Amino acid sequence: MPGREFGREGESDMDGTARRGTDEPENGAAEVVTPGASGSSGRRRALVIAGGAVVALGAVAVGAVVLLGGDDDQVVEQTLCGLPRAAGTPLDALLPKGRAGTEEQRETRGDGNGSSVRTCTITVDDAEAVVVRVMATKADSTSSSGGRMGDWVGRGVVASRGSAAVADLCRSDPGRVAFASVLVGPGLLVPKADEAANEKQERATTELVESVRAAQGQSLCA
Repeated sequence: MPGREFGREGESDMDGTARRGTDEPENGAAEVVTPGASGSSGRRRALVIAGGAVVALGAVAVGAVVLLGGDDDQVVEQTLCGLPRAAGTPLDALLPKGRAGTEEQRETRGDGNGSSVRTCTITVDDAEAVVVRVMATKADSTSSSGGRMGDWVGRGVVASRGSAAVADLCRSDPGRVAFASVLVGPGLLVPKADEAANEKQERATTELVESVRAAQGQSLCA
């Protein structure tokens, strides 16, 4: 898993197919984010071929919004993608200050290897801000890089610029793997040269994926 990055629009996935960063897998392919260190945008996606057609869709939802403080220091309190946003939370640290977000959720299920993927995209002012994804698939599934998905388990959180991912065995079925990942939108990535800002954003991204892991990581295992 280390040494790989997420792919933005115009870059190629590990199978050589150009994809936009928020595209859903097609034809039963379940996506897993794999942080690393190559490419101009610092992102690449690994694909797990599920086989069969992707089924199920999601819906658009807006979290309840509470604005606290004056015009110059408003704090947004809302729940997005099942995660709390308030002062001091990792989600608030990643989103634009004082701006409310909306969410769009989508779930796909591929025939063949029992893979399920749930993606929640948070947008702020109509721009992609954060993508939260959870997934469950068979441990012996093979990614396009040739590795077993079960090999991800036990490596802890792997983070790179604007992304973090973590994998665990499904508690209800040790033959399956549960994944959680967080991807920061391109417009919110801090400058590469600002080391302090990058460390702060990476810390918030890591903390957020840990929250996703705790709250939702096992939700697709059953």
